[in-house]
Amino acid sequence: MNNETDVFIIGTGLSGLYAALLLSKMGVSIHMIENSGDEYDELLLLSPRILQLLHQLDVLEKILEKGTKHQSLDLYYSGQLMGALKAFDNDNVGFDYSLSIERSVLYRALLEHLGRLGISFPEENEELMKIEDHAIHKLVYLKNNQVWKTKIVLVENDDTNIVRQALGHHNRMYITLEHNPCWTKINLDDEVPVSVALSYIKFVLEPYHIEFGKVESYVRWKGEQKKTELFEYDNSYFFIGPSSQLSSPRGFMDLTVYLEEIQNLCWKLAFRFRQCAAPHLLETIQPEIEKKSKETVLAAGLWLHQLMKEANPSVRTLIYQLNKLSCCFVGDFPYDQNEINRPPETLISEFDLDNESSFEFIPPQETERRQPAAAGYLAPEGKLKPYSLLQILASTSETQTEHAAQPKDTPSPQLDTQSIDQNEPRKRPNSADNDPSNSLSTFQTKCDSINNKAMSSGRWKSIKQNYSKLNDRIQGFNPQGICFTLLVFCGPLMLSPAVAQFIKHLASPISFLYQTNSETCLHSTVGQKQQDTSLFSVLFISNATKQEATHYIHQTPSDTVHSHFPYGLDKVFLDHDQQCYKAYDIRQPEVVIIRPDGFIGTRIPPDYQRLCLYFNSFLILEQNIAASYS
Repeated sequence: MNNETDVFIIGTGLSGLYAALLLSKMGVSIHMIENSGDEYDELLLLSPRILQLLHQLDVLEKILEKGTKHQSLDLYYSGQLMGALKAFDNDNVGFDYSLSIERSVLYRALLEHLGRLGISFPEENEELMKIEDHAIHKLVYLKNNQVWKTKIVLVENDDTNIVRQALGHHNRMYITLEHNPCWTKINLDDEVPVSVALSYIKFVLEPYHIEFGKVESYVRWKGEQKKTELFEYDNSYFFIGPSSQLSSPRGFMDLTVYLEEIQNLCWKLAFRFRQCAAPHLLETIQPEIEKKSKETVLAAGLWLHQLMKEANPSVRTLIYQLNKLSCCFVGDFPYDQNEINRPPETLISEFDLDNESSFEFIPPQETERRQPAAAGYLAPEGKLKPYSLLQILASTSETQTEHAAQPKDTPSPQLDTQSIDQNEPRKRPNSADNDPSNSLSTFQTKCDSINNKAMSSGRWKSIKQNYSKLNDRIQGFNPQGICFTLLVFCGPLMLSPAVAQFIKHLASPISFLYQTNSETCLHSTVGQKQQDTSLFSVLFISNATKQEATHYIHQTPSDTVHSHFPYGLDKVFLDHDQQCYKAYDIRQPEVVIIRPDGFIGTRIPPDYQRLCLYFNSFLILEQNIAASYS
């Protein structure tokens, strides 16, 4: 069969286009069909988190000038300003405002970006007719007689209900009703017998007559979450965008949940296709998205309820209630604890267990709300010096070369301690290690080669702002959006014994970094060429000053420098006025693991055993891949 793809996407709305962009960026093949997509236009409110996600896709700049920025939400009553809610202030996403924009503008921007990636828009006659489930794949039949073979189906639009019929939903009727004591004659907190519920449904449907067969299930839940049906089915069907969840008013908060859901889903699918993910990794999608969906529906409902009150609303009460749900406005919802979001106390090394190798993760009971920069929270934004250690080396080497070329009788303008030290520097070994490019590791990606061009002293000296953003640095070394980033807060550049030992284990040829980056782990079902073979990115953040960094790289033997930073000096950065250390509350050397979607997975001391325990809980090492996916 010629028509084969990793993921088949039904629906070309905002969610469908965004999923197509992400998956294509991650090296996953996709095919899209429209299936009667929506054509409505509306005003969208893009949260700071959405702006961050669009910025990472290089789409934001194209729509900024066509929208309106909002620093706060003004509350009016009868035309009079009653107060303002600073709903978008945050320290995590790098944007402290929201953007209101027409849906069509964002739609065209995503569509144009797809075109630049060479992804064609679906033809008009590609209408879904039928889906057949087979053991390890699905066959999707289209109206134009094409048949597509796929393993994953994403559903953004299912107006024809063909997908749900394929899942067997046409054999059942789902009826949702609200318990109101006026018709049940039962207290609100008491259970409503199923017979009473069925009688009421028959009454509502009169003059139509309905007879019920077997009741498959009858459940009760609190009504603050209006879930249309489900987010996933059998880890192979995933409902995204409006097909998974609706909230009112449309375009206000729902898009944040839609895009976050897709962000969560896509990197996990990419790991699955690369055969590095444990089978239960996809099972974390449903609970993680449900929590964000529930909070969004709560906040949107509260906002709408207050606005529709006829009486003068209490502005103080409204602001207090909405401030408690501020993450819904910003979009930085935290995730609950699970195998991926692990508090450090749940990761105990073999040394701590007296060499007991068995380990079972049991989430601790929720006590008090976790603090930001903890596991499950969106990685906070921080500021770094606008240069890496490699750029400092290149700059100072160029300066020394210029000084050496000067005539010997040229007087020095100053005679200080630093100039005296430079007269007799410690000799660095005259080897290939002296070449900055040879200090880079075999973990280099294409992103690094691009960064190398920007490392020339002439270019980085011309940078106007005196800092760079940490999240931009993380994203720069994660171009496909599928890398786990290990942020090593190492303290001084002359590493402590514990940090040096950790780096030694991490850079060892038997490290799990190499096992999960082998060719056997990088497989796409349709043989699509992978642009990047790395699933991990290691960045160092030091609290050293520029003067200390200059002294370190010129006074430390090159073999010591390379052993301290084996992944390249271009991945060693200096904190800007301790802002990164403060944002992450770093008080001692620590390793923070950032998930591919930008959330904190865990944070641990520099302990290689703990790091292995963390990744072993949801990744498959090389020797286990064939057995697990055979």
